Amino acid sequence: YNTEKLLPSAPHEVAAGGNITVEQLKAWIEVCIAALYNYPKSIASNFSLEALQEAGREFEAPSQKVFELGNRDSTEDTSLVNKVEAALKQQLYTLKPDQQKILLLYYGFELNQTQVADNFKVTQGTIAARLKTIELKLTKTLSQLSQPPEWVSQYVTGWLVNSYQSPVYSDLINVALVEAVKKLEQLEKEALRLCYGQKMHQKSIANQLQVTESDLALITNNAKAKLENYLIKEIDCIIIRYLKVWLSNTCKHIMKSACNNLKVSQSLTNLEALQPILEESLKIWQLPSK
Repeated sequence: YNTEKLLPSAPHEVAAGGNITVEQLKAWIEVCIAALYNYPKSIASNFSLEALQEAGREFEAPSQKVFELGNRDSTEDTSLVNKVEAALKQQLYTLKPDQQKILLLYYGFELNQTQVADNFKVTQGTIAARLKTIELKLTKTLSQLSQPPEWVSQYVTGWLVNSYQSPVYSDLINVALVEAVKKLEQLEKEALRLCYGQKMHQKSIANQLQVTESDLALITNNAKAKLENYLIKEIDCIIIRYLKVWLSNTCKHIMKSACNNLKVSQSLTNLEALQPILEESLKIWQLPSK
């Protein structure tokens, strides 16, 4: 346990903690054995959330926030999401009709790029390039709103102080930082572990690592800089994933409204049959949102 705690395969909480004694390990094993003895003897097919709820036990469904960046309270999160929604919708209204059609066919009707290309009588590569242009424009809007360079450095410092030992795995940024720590050099990981995991004094850490205090400061600062750079790159990936989910939901909603207006099925795949729905979708798209 103690010799392998800093291996990449070790759980972060293990790597962030200190060395343990034989007595501690025995106590953990005894807790696990007791838990196994108290585990239900049989898990039948009727063992389910519904059965447990009937027995008077309530469970809260896990929530997943797709777009939550920085240290913000719930009011600020709601405000950011509203700003994102408004900014993206505004950008969609400014797109050319052909660009709107591409998004509707690709994200709304879920046609592949070759099928979309057939509709426009162009090559698949042309559609891929046009999609990329649209997505880059929308991604730039999201990046300007989230402004990672403005808060990432402060966030990383706060995370190291408050959450390094016990990261919140429902938070995408916490998960990104845990992965970033695993990519650090061994000496950098050990310096962070002793500083933020063990809360040791800088002089004691320097002595244990056999470096000067000034070298230790340099090692720690380099580690923080690497975490910040990794996080900024990961935020870009989160933004792109969020954008694709948002585009899919938005275009499908428009398509569904168009199908309802025309009283036709949403499962049509023939390109000619899709044209009336596409035209109706474009009309809905241009209506001001309420």
